[in-house]
Amino acid sequence: MLRTIIRQYRRFLRQSPLVTLLAGVVLAAGFGGSALTYTVMLARLAPRSSGLRSMAYATVAEEIGGGSSQSIPWKNFEHLRETAGWSDPVMIAYADSIRAHLSYQQNEREISVAGASNGFFATFTQGLAAGQDFSSAWQGEHGGTEVIVSSALAERLFTGPGGALDRNIVLNNRAFRVVGVAPKSFSGLWSPTDAWVTPDQIPSLVFGAFQREARRAGEQYSPIRDNPAAWQKLPFFYVLAGSAKLSLDGLQRKLERLVRSPDNLPDHLNVSAGLTKDPVWDRKIRSWARLAFLLSTALILAAALNYCGLLLAQAPRYAQEVRLKRVLGAGVLRIVLESMCGPAITVLAGFLMAAFGVIAGFWAMGKQGTRFLPPGGVSWQTALSILGMGLAIACVLAILIALVPSLRLLRDSGAPRMGYTSTASRKANLALHGIVSGQIASCILTCLIAVMIINAVRAVSRETLGFSGDQLTAVEVGPASKDVQIEFSTAGTGNFPLATFTRLAVEGSRDGMSGVKYMSAASCAPLAQPMKTIGIQPMDRDSPPRSIQFCGVSQGFFQAMGNPILAGRSFSDASFTGEVSEVVINRQLASELWPGEEALHRTVRVEVPAWDLRFSGLTRTPDATVFLPLRGNVFTVSFPLYFLARGTESSHSLEGFIRQQAASSMPSLGVSTSYRVDERLRGDFMEQQMRVWLSAGGAALIAIIAYLGLYGVLVHSVNSKRKEMALRACFGASAGSLRKIVIRQALQCSAFAVAISLLAWKPIMTLAASAWLGTVRLSWQSAVNVSLICVATAAIISLFPASMAAKASPAELLREQ
Repeated sequence: MLRTIIRQYRRFLRQSPLVTLLAGVVLAAGFGGSALTYTVMLARLAPRSSGLRSMAYATVAEEIGGGSSQSIPWKNFEHLRETAGWSDPVMIAYADSIRAHLSYQQNEREISVAGASNGFFATFTQGLAAGQDFSSAWQGEHGGTEVIVSSALAERLFTGPGGALDRNIVLNNRAFRVVGVAPKSFSGLWSPTDAWVTPDQIPSLVFGAFQREARRAGEQYSPIRDNPAAWQKLPFFYVLAGSAKLSLDGLQRKLERLVRSPDNLPDHLNVSAGLTKDPVWDRKIRSWARLAFLLSTALILAAALNYCGLLLAQAPRYAQEVRLKRVLGAGVLRIVLESMCGPAITVLAGFLMAAFGVIAGFWAMGKQGTRFLPPGGVSWQTALSILGMGLAIACVLAILIALVPSLRLLRDSGAPRMGYTSTASRKANLALHGIVSGQIASCILTCLIAVMIINAVRAVSRETLGFSGDQLTAVEVGPASKDVQIEFSTAGTGNFPLATFTRLAVEGSRDGMSGVKYMSAASCAPLAQPMKTIGIQPMDRDSPPRSIQFCGVSQGFFQAMGNPILAGRSFSDASFTGEVSEVVINRQLASELWPGEEALHRTVRVEVPAWDLRFSGLTRTPDATVFLPLRGNVFTVSFPLYFLARGTESSHSLEGFIRQQAASSMPSLGVSTSYRVDERLRGDFMEQQMRVWLSAGGAALIAIIAYLGLYGVLVHSVNSKRKEMALRACFGASAGSLRKIVIRQALQCSAFAVAISLLAWKPIMTLAASAWLGTVRLSWQSAVNVSLICVATAAIISLFPASMAAKASPAELLREQ
């Protein structure tokens, strides 16, 4: 049996080697691309940790500048939960892990500590291995001192989960009592975690090192101790929603209705599918993966239809051979199976090539760390299950592609009938035209997707930036090493280390670096980390506080950014110490707070830290933003620090200069990274251009496949109707009339394709309005133009077969007979 299959396939391959090879390669590209991108999509939406229950998950975060998002304050989470008022889905606040110093008897070590609200382990995991959840009274005046440790930490410190209960440990000089042990299968959401504390303790642990340094310096400032409720206003928490009853789409729609309600609109919340702490990158990867998945699926459809159409068109060539086999006694089943061997093996060979490509793709993505796949990557079990599903689809596709031409061949190989031309049968032509119409419809749909993406990228490229990127360099300053602790002592009116370092860097660059025209320090930079948020409330309006993104900046920031102040002035002085009494806002925030009114000299309250501030000017940036002077306690909430320099000085020279200033005034600081803003802008634009090229290239490839299929069907139709064309010419039909017959067939196929596309219009519009492709728009005018272009292309393709039909001659037909 195997030898017979191999012999039949070799014979099939010799008959049409080029078509077989191209069909296998194109199908392999489609299978491989769809399997790989589907795996990435699934991994990005799936929970990032083992030990979580099987349910639909989503993350709610705060929307900030540039379309990104970040964690939200506890008070926003409580407001969201109270507004919802439902029990399903369950909403939990979760703070990402931080490093903390643990002390227990003689054990001293650095561990990873995360924050979770009540019910996290009971709802999202299989429950605790020992002990109980946090008590409901942890939000008391002095906060909670309970901790749940991981099973691994319980084994290392207490010889087991049972021995860990009611033990006292010290985290950043604060005593905690162990009340529970997490299940062994769960070790954290996005990174390995050793312990979990109540939400109110996360800010205390974050500021723990700062408080120790402040006490060592004889200062009394503590943002948490001086204001016990201040922790509720700090953005540390992601809202995790889980439901065992709703689907992922249903959960996302329900949460989106919640965050878009009038009660929650001031918080600017957004919803991301899955559990993620990096919604921007996740959304970008999912957008790329979904685009590639759509193109790969369309490629499989177009290639399968094209290959089936070619096999169907070639079937009459083998009718006499099959008729002879039937006369010699060959069974129908054997004839069908033998004719199916070649096409079916071609499709399965294409899938086998795709499987090797998918495995190589997983290996390459694993080398990139968590850039494409989440922590833990994709398990081999998941990969094999996806490949198994792809194999099942390939088998079904192979059977369909091979069975249709085989049945056609079997039908045409019967006893000859007078006046019957099998190649010109109505059903065969209808099948061929239907296949071609499906191909052109897939071409139209992929072209529509490409047009949507091209329009979206063009719109992004035309957006006005809130800064000038020419000759602008950003240098990010962070810890000199991974384990170093930074001194955040900022109280008082005298210079503290961070202020001294910032002053030396800003003032020294103007004097010692001739290529620097403007130099400024800030907590934000173009194309860097998202801005942090604070609560802001106009004092002359009876309105609740709202979250606004902010940036702490030094004098000269707006000149360095090339962002002029439109009204008012900049800050009064360039001091880095003392209290904050004035801010600058942008025009967007002014129009939101005081629409149609003058914003200068108004007073607002900024909730974190709680200062009364007076506006001194306006600036232009796309999103509502408040700029605080980088002085005093603003340094505490503004890390990491950026230095922005405008001029011809190289980023390498700036790095060396800032390292030199840090070594002399604050050795715990170092340069984390530096970049030219214009170069990064070009890189981001190139990424968008790649999106355009991918969509346009995929649409072009599918168009080539579709119109090759159309050309092949038209040529086949002309060859099968040569007798009919000759008779028409004999009875006086002109060459133009014969051409019209072929052109009309092409236009009919195109019209059917447009009709199929219209049936898919609603799904395409739903796709355009969803997050599958990013922010894209499609108008009726674009859809009509794409359809007209595809119809015109079909008419042009039909001209060559039409010229063949016009050359039909009765004399030539008689000579052949």
